[in-house]
Amino acid sequence: VYAQARRLRRAVPPQAACRIAAEVCAALLHMHRHESGTWIHGDVRPQNVTLTASGTIKLGGFEQTRAEESGAPSRPPTPNAFSAPELHRGEPAGPEADLYGVGRLIDEGLSLQRREDRPAFERDVWPSLATRSRDVPARVIRIVDAALLPTPRERGDDIAALWEELERALVDLERPFTSLD
Repeated sequence: VYAQARRLRRAVPPQAACRIAAEVCAALLHMHRHESGTWIHGDVRPQNVTLTASGTIKLGGFEQTRAEESGAPSRPPTPNAFSAPELHRGEPAGPEADLYGVGRLIDEGLSLQRREDRPAFERDVWPSLATRSRDVPARVIRIVDAALLPTPRERGDDIAALWEELERALVDLERPFTSLD
C-alpha cells in the first residue's frame, strides 16, 4: 500500500492509514504483553507491513525483535528512517520505540514525507502533520503528533491506548457525511 502510494505520489487515505496502524498496534500489543516477557519489535516500517490478498494486515520483519530482560530495556536495534530518535542515539529500545514507529508509519502514509528527505538536524523533531498534509482529520493529526513526540517519556509506551485511539478515529472516518451542520 505504502509503496504504491509513493510510486503514484498520492497519500494513503486516512481510513486506510489508520486501519493499517491499528492492525500493527494489535500485533505489537500481543508482543508487548507476551507471557514470556515484553518483546520489542524495533523495526516498524512500511516494508515490514504486508497486505494479504484477503485484505489481512500482517506485521513482519522480526529480525530485530528483542526481549526486555529483567526489567531493563533491550539493546537498540539497528536504526532506520522509522526508528525513534533514541535509537538513532544508540539508547535502549522499549515499547515507546515501537509506538514511535507506528506514528511514523501513519505519518509517511498521509504526508509522503520520509525521514531521510529531511536535513539531519531536523530528523528527530517532526513538525505537526497539520502543517504538512491536507484533508487529515484533527483526531488523526493528534494521534500522529503524540506518537512522534521526541522523547520516550513524552510519547509513552501505551500501545493499547494508541490502538484504542485509532479505532475511535476509524469510527469517525466511517461515518457518512450528512450535512454541514
